[in-house]
Amino acid sequence: MDVAVAQVSEQQQFLVRASFLEIYNEEVRDLLSKNPKNKLELKERKEQGVYVKGLNSFVVKSVAEITSVLEVCGCLWPSVCIQGA
Repeated sequence: MDVAVAQVSEQQQFLVRASFLEIYNEEVRDLLSKNPKNKLELKERKEQGVYVKGLNSFVVKSVAEITSVLEVCGCLWPSVCIQGA
């Protein structure tokens, strides 16, 4: 897996959350959910913007943790993942 690393100062901190969803036939599903067949809703708030209500997200601190999150849904490479295959 290629990783892009930016130069940052020691005072800078980042919070990275990983989520994984599928949009197909105008239905949104959380692929990291215990029940990925449940349909979710797109919502919009002025101060937050567009979001998916009920979408799971996990705080990740490394590439290894991101890989672990993707393995939960049985997919290591999302660009080639076909759910249910």
